[in-house]
Amino acid sequence: ESSHATTTRIVLQKRPGRRAADQNASDRQSGFTLIELLITLTIMMSITALFSISLGRRMAQLTVHRTAAVMAADLSRARTVARAQDAVELRGDDAGYSLEGLAIRKFEPGVVVRWNGKNNYQQTIVGDVRERAVRVEIIKGDARASVVLEPLTGRISIDRRPA
Repeated sequence: ESSHATTTRIVLQKRPGRRAADQNASDRQSGFTLIELLITLTIMMSITALFSISLGRRMAQLTVHRTAAVMAADLSRARTVARAQDAVELRGDDAGYSLEGLAIRKFEPGVVVRWNGKNNYQQTIVGDVRERAVRVEIIKGDARASVVLEPLTGRISIDRRPA
């Protein structure tokens, strides 16, 4: 017996229109849709807004702390001069302060200052221990600091804790 192997040949042919459809599908997938772009832009704008709010708060804190440090240094210098000259006049308001013959300082815009709870203040800083306490609150937005000149010790301190 002889056996003849028969082989069947199956040939698959691509349809002519299918190649063009595949090409169009890959072209569509290579770009972004308008919705995807809008969602991406919305996320980026939200992150930028959060960052700018945080940056604004940090800048306010830096302004308040810098103002407190300069004021503390000026009060310390005034105490030293007051010991030699017997007295130095301190005048302050919501725009700035002056120390007789030593310093005239203007506050940055947006900084609110309270001198012992008032908007205006005047006191003589004397070289001995009979003076009254000076407490200056410096506020800008949520940032706060206080500069305190203690009456008996003459110690000057800065309190940077939030209220």
